[in-house]
Amino acid sequence: MTPSVTSAHNPTIKMIRSLQEKKFRGETGLFVAEGGNVLARARAEGWEPEFLVSTEPVEPWGAARRLTVSSQLMALLSAQNNPSRVIGVFRQRWHEEKPAEGVWLALDSPRDPGNLGTMLRTADAVGATGVILAGQACDPWGVDCVRASMGSIFAMPVASMETSALIKLAKSWPGDAVGTHLEAAADYRRRYTRPVLLMMGSEGSGMSDELAAACRLLVRIPMAGAAQSLNVVWRRASCSTRSPECEASSLVSAERAAHTGSRFPRTAKPRQAGRCDNRIGSDRSSKRGQVLSRRLRIWEDSMRSLLKFVSTAAAAALSLAAFAANANADSRMFVAYLYGGNEVPGPGDADAFGIATVTFFASSKMCYSIILHNADAANAAHIHTGAAGVPGGPVVTLSVSTALPTRVSKCILVAPATVTAILANPQNFYVNVHTVNFSGGAARGQLQ
Repeated sequence: MTPSVTSAHNPTIKMIRSLQEKKFRGETGLFVAEGGNVLARARAEGWEPEFLVSTEPVEPWGAARRLTVSSQLMALLSAQNNPSRVIGVFRQRWHEEKPAEGVWLALDSPRDPGNLGTMLRTADAVGATGVILAGQACDPWGVDCVRASMGSIFAMPVASMETSALIKLAKSWPGDAVGTHLEAAADYRRRYTRPVLLMMGSEGSGMSDELAAACRLLVRIPMAGAAQSLNVVWRRASCSTRSPECEASSLVSAERAAHTGSRFPRTAKPRQAGRCDNRIGSDRSSKRGQVLSRRLRIWEDSMRSLLKFVSTAAAAALSLAAFAANANADSRMFVAYLYGGNEVPGPGDADAFGIATVTFFASSKMCYSIILHNADAANAAHIHTGAAGVPGGPVVTLSVSTALPTRVSKCILVAPATVTAILANPQNFYVNVHTVNFSGGAARGQLQ
């Protein structure tokens, strides 16, 4: 019979709650994962929890100790706003062997656990062998990273080492040791020699000079805009308002929208500016209120530009990893910048933007990734025939996700005749993403 725990002072409950802190995760070697899909992935990958805590009885899972708790107690244990019905406590697994084959993604001092979880999920999606964390990396076993990985933490071997050890590994790597670098001259769309060690620097400072010098090859990810556009966005955003209260409120709302995939309003709402004015003791109809409203619109435009930059970089990074994972195959890659305002042909969602990458490998294998921001839920996607302004029928059907923002990556087989036609004249094809509110196409972009 599964024991029922009702007290927050129960030693096991207190221990599980303490795992929200890195200190106790390090001392115990344990971590928490929650949610049915995440735990299903753990089970599929052969992991067995030490504890299984649920709000209702669950099936046995190996030798895991099962506990049932109330919804109120589960809310104390869960790190989510809407607590899961079941959480598992697992023992951490570090990859101890020296990486030597396949495709390894090495991250030097990643600081954001959400970013790290996303990179784990990306590496899992494209078939990488494992992930190396070097230097002052954030904890991969923290709840934010585990949640962002969507269960990939259980599938990807994770190794840890000092930056000096990574430099030594790169210098002795038997295949291509590749680093992403802003000053690199080589485009990442190339053929790689296995085994591949793909290295990326931290979010803030990028790759160090020492690590870059150890790389056999430095590549860059071309962007649609100038590299300085990111600095311009941040400078413009930070200067958009000088009132601390208004700056904080607009920052929080914009970050929340960016995080959740919410659609930005087309114009700043007077109600928002008024509420902000009230906090600093101004009248809603005052000139200051109008200025703040205008600055909020500037902030929204800046965040759109930032999201466009980030979505492009994320899709390109995923494509880079996919290239490395298929480094032993001849391949050609195309990019389609997705927009709702200048799509081909016809009207679409004027607020939508994103990027699609399409890569063809041997034996008619095609891998693609789609990232679409500022749109409602996607329900279909295709590669169509058609040049600029000329409609055409779909020739390849692409799977999409209804989650917001739209993010999908997959590999499929395509008819050889279709592959031949696209490779011969890619400019005669475009990617079209359909959404619930734009059944004819929310955002489209020509292959290039």
